Amino acid sequence: MKYADDKIFAELIRCISKDTLTEEDYTYIDDYEEFTAEVKRYENVIFQEGREEGMGLGEEKRKRSCIRIFRHRRKPRKHRQSTKNTP
Repeated sequence: MKYADDKIFAELIRCISKDTLTEEDYTYIDDYEEFTAEVKRYENVIFQEGREEGMGLGEEKRKRSCIRIFRHRRKPRKHRQSTKNTP
């Protein structure tokens, strides 16, 4: 075994052995799993809200660009008269 001589690893393995876990340890593990699941749900909500907000901003920017292009195409071009003297 690769970590057989590692005292810290051996102690960790001994601690997580099901035979040595107490009821308090199981409660801690359950609470931790519940906590991490809640954090994950919170992160997903924040991600989704940010995504929706970003999509909304992107859509608004696209609309403004289309309006600008449309307005630009509708305006007749003004031809500048040359200020140079032509013979």
